[in-house]
Amino acid sequence: GRRLLLLLLSAAHGRASSTAAPRFAGYRSIASPDGHMLISKGARDWTQLVGVRPLLSESTRRRLLGDITRPGFEWTVDRHANFPTTDVEVHALPWLDAEMAALLEAEILPSIERLFATDQRRLFVRDQFVVKYSGGGGQASLGSHFDESCFSFVIQLNDPGEFTGGGTLFAHATEALSVPQGHCLLFCGYQHHEGVAVTEGCRYILTGFVDLRDEDEKVRPFYGTLPGELPRPHGAGSHDFPSPHLPTNLARLQRAYGGAAGTELLEAI
Repeated sequence: GRRLLLLLLSAAHGRASSTAAPRFAGYRSIASPDGHMLISKGARDWTQLVGVRPLLSESTRRRLLGDITRPGFEWTVDRHANFPTTDVEVHALPWLDAEMAALLEAEILPSIERLFATDQRRLFVRDQFVVKYSGGGGQASLGSHFDESCFSFVIQLNDPGEFTGGGTLFAHATEALSVPQGHCLLFCGYQHHEGVAVTEGCRYILTGFVDLRDEDEKVRPFYGTLPGELPRPHGAGSHDFPSPHLPTNLARLQRAYGGAAGTELLEAI
């Protein structure tokens, strides 16, 4: 569990690591069942671990890029009050919504559980959306911030060779982190990070926010030194349930409440 993660963190700051992956500049890399567990040179806490794993099939990736790059595709720019992005919600593309529901259940949430020693039954999706960063006008970057969720994931959609700049820069790291197309970053959303400016071309990613709905003492270590009290929407005592319309959340709720549906499920929640 977390004690093992601390040992790995300590070892990564030792004299040498034979598992370092050159393509992740500024990070030590340790092989994991899902791909790589990355540790920046500035990381001092297990909540600052970053997971990298292959995720999207080539056919899914190409189909999605075909949809979002077609002429006339409609993007929104005002869904997020504090740090708005040029984006579109995943459920606006029904086929993608179904695809992501399967990937969340089979791949993403289990990976978060293994990386951060949590109970995946306590993980629920708060939001997921496709983002466009453009170096030729429009939004090119996203300033330093922390997410509204305990965990976040970022899936690189297009080939990094198609744009200049970009990547995710964490406050505990010295270099932006970019991954190959179809790969996914997994990290604690309460860690400050930014979307580095794209100076040429377009960068397309799929981002998701994942709540840890557990007892306060299990959520607080991730919240760390952020200002203010523990965000109530993320704890077990909250009445704010995120995105009940998402297939992943609905399926998890129905399992948790013995197959209840409709009014019965609503009353149980």
